[in-house]
Order: sequence, then C-alpha cells, then structure tokens
Amino acid sequence: MAWHGMPCHTRQESAAHAVAGSCLFLRQQTQCKSQKNLTMRQLTIPGEVLDVIVVGAGPAGLNAALVLGRCRRNVRLFDDAKPRNAVSHAMHGFLSRDGFEPTQLRAIAREQLAAYPSVSVEEVRVVDAVRTDTGFLVTTSDGRSFQARKLLLATGVVDEVPQQPGFRELYGSGVFLCPYCDGWELRDQPLEVYGRGDDKGGGMALEMTLWSADTVLCTDG
Repeated sequence: MAWHGMPCHTRQESAAHAVAGSCLFLRQQTQCKSQKNLTMRQLTIPGEVLDVIVVGAGPAGLNAALVLGRCRRNVRLFDDAKPRNAVSHAMHGFLSRDGFEPTQLRAIAREQLAAYPSVSVEEVRVVDAVRTDTGFLVTTSDGRSFQARKLLLATGVVDEVPQQPGFRELYGSGVFLCPYCDGWELRDQPLEVYGRGDDKGGGMALEMTLWSADTVLCTDG
C-alpha cells in the first residue's frame, strides 16, 4: 500500500502510469521503497495513550473525529452535552441541513461515527489539560484522566447574553445573536438592535436593514 506524496515505485510502472516523485493510492499495486515491510499499527496503544483527544462535539469536533476515524486513529471525543446552539430551533446556512434541528445533526453524526471502531465518545466535561513529555493529559469533571499524543480543542465559543431582565428568558425565541442564523425568519418585521462596546451596535443596526427597514438601535445611553 502506498500513500499519496511518498516516493515510491510500482511493480508495473508502464501499467500504472507512475509519476516520478509521487504515487497513487492503489490496492496492491505499489510498494514504497522506504516502507517495504509496512505493517498496520496497533489501534490500542499500551498504556492507554490515545492518538488524539478531541474536546467539543459540535460540527467541528464531530467532523474531526470522523476524518481521524477514517485514518484509523485511536480517538476519544469528549461531549459535555452543552452545545452553543442549545436554544436554537433549527440550523440555517448549513448546506444540506438548512432547517434541521441541531439535535438531528448530532444524532446523525453519532450514528456515522459508530461505524469506526477506533473512535469513542465520552459524555463528560473536560476541566483541565496539561502538556506532558509525550503529549497531553486531560482531566474530566468526574476525576478521570486520559492521555493522548495530540489534543484538538473544538469547544467553539460561549455567547455572553446581556444581564438585563428578559434577555435570558427570551434568548432563542425573541432575542438572537446571529442575523445569518435567524435574520431570514425575522425579515420585514420591526427589529431592535441592542449594542455595547465601541460602536454601540451601529454596525449591526446598519447590517440588519438588509432584513428589515424598520430597525431601531438601543445603546443604553
């Protein structure tokens, strides 16, 4: 078996149309000079040292685990079941999944990951991570520790909802953060933009006129 980009030679170069300095991924057709005795590595490494720990099971973390699983890497995916879009009723702007409930996407992803035996999921929160001589050591909220050669952080961001009364209660139903996620559903309706920081929401208010001409900017003075 040969991997793309590795110097190799073919048993029948004229038949395989080999290109000097590279080789194709062919079944039992090529043999790399540098790895004539190539053997498949063990998926479970002694001492429970994983290849990769992925922290965060949103779309990025799930997709990373999928690709790594297809590469036969020993992967542990950590999911604390607190997605950023927990209050969202539907996903938007995601090709082939526009209008889907976020829970549907996660369920489909989990089902597809199950086909790869080297990928496993831990439904627990990672609370600490430190660098070691051989990689990384992470600790979970239930006191367990896991080691891996690589650590992939796919935790995303945390939205800071204003503390004024009503914002938290209406978050996801009447209060929104992303016009690209929810602006279409609110088009041509009266909207208010609440802004803080240097521009006091001025940039957002101008942007929202794409969705509604009836937009009011509230700056808290």
